[in-house]
Amino acid sequence: MLIICKKMTGIAGLVALILAVVVPTAWSATNNPVCDFSASALTESIGFLTGDVEATAPRFCLDSLGTTPEEQRCFYVYVPKCATENSPLVFDIHGSESCPQFSLFYTGWAQKATEHCFVVVWPTGTTDPEVSDNTCWIAPGGLDFASPANEGDTVETSQCCCFSEETNSFLDPSVTDDPTLMRKIAESVTTLMPIETGGTVTIDKKRIYMAGHSNGCIMGFGVAALESDMVAAVCCHAGYSSTPLASDYSPVPSFSIFVVKDSTILYEGASLGPQRYMGQVAQLTRLGDANGCNSNVVTTSIKDPTSGVEVGELLSRSECTDGADVSLLALYESGHTPFYNDGEDRTFLEEGETPTNYDTTQMAWEFCSQFEKAVEPDFSTVEDTKDATSNPTASPTSSGHGLSSRNASITGMTLIIMGLFGWALI
Repeated sequence: MLIICKKMTGIAGLVALILAVVVPTAWSATNNPVCDFSASALTESIGFLTGDVEATAPRFCLDSLGTTPEEQRCFYVYVPKCATENSPLVFDIHGSESCPQFSLFYTGWAQKATEHCFVVVWPTGTTDPEVSDNTCWIAPGGLDFASPANEGDTVETSQCCCFSEETNSFLDPSVTDDPTLMRKIAESVTTLMPIETGGTVTIDKKRIYMAGHSNGCIMGFGVAALESDMVAAVCCHAGYSSTPLASDYSPVPSFSIFVVKDSTILYEGASLGPQRYMGQVAQLTRLGDANGCNSNVVTTSIKDPTSGVEVGELLSRSECTDGADVSLLALYESGHTPFYNDGEDRTFLEEGETPTNYDTTQMAWEFCSQFEKAVEPDFSTVEDTKDATSNPTASPTSSGHGLSSRNASITGMTLIIMGLFGWALI
């Protein structure tokens, strides 16, 4: 079972403490009482983190998919002031036992969006305690790989990572149908954006990127495997690819950021117990072969920009079909949260883990932003669900591209903005 928040320090720890002590009953109906899933969960914090006091990150909700009893699944959207027509869209997908509120504090994607003028969406994993014991995503498994524990044995990757303690197993992907949910979120954001910004901001459908941490990274790879026509590239932290490629898969560039000493997800992979996955080098080989890359692996030393000390190595396969390169950044130090420490200590550190001074999120953006799809995805192929019930509340404060609270009917479903004002995190 993935646990990404064993120990929280600095600002992140303070936020968690306030949530746990001051407002423990606000989200008691969820499977994660520490996180804030309210409509205003990200709005006040994003202003602090980006330096724009008028910035908002409104919440929208869609009807659930799959067999889950959870009625709706929600996501938050941040549009920086500098966003324009044909802005890229980045999915920052949170890890298991986490939430958009926590990801906002430590991944750095909000700051990169402000700097590089792209739109960010933070989807929310399942929060229903009847579905799973923790907030999570379910990426399909079923890939054959060589067991790192027993030489000569072949095992299958497990689906991951909604876990049931009662059955000691991960739930079937059909329960939440998360890859399709991600496609519907992308469809919703791309359709909503010009409507709600008066046409000043639109999404470039050829530049939709999957980022995320841990279970969120696993989910990002899963979306790329099954919805490859939509994903221009994957650039994520501390996860792996567990999902077989769809029959109509088109090569997707990928950049995996991983720490060799990670004790939560092992660099060499795991084949014993309910969570089974291939190692990072084996993944590089598999994805490189799937993308038709040159068989040569080029290794480049990565050095700390301040001290000049070698902090890791970059393994790359290039000359791929459609230029869909595959890379692995293997860092020697840090742990399961290899995000940049900017002195504010916003990372969620595990016991004994050291922060990294290397800006891995910037490196992720530099990789992903190189790529775009040759053809826009056709979102009309997404099956519609029943309309959601409207429940708008307060309108947002304008941030240059403020999203209004009126309902937007989009291809058979209704997006709901649930209100933007409420309790402030800090």
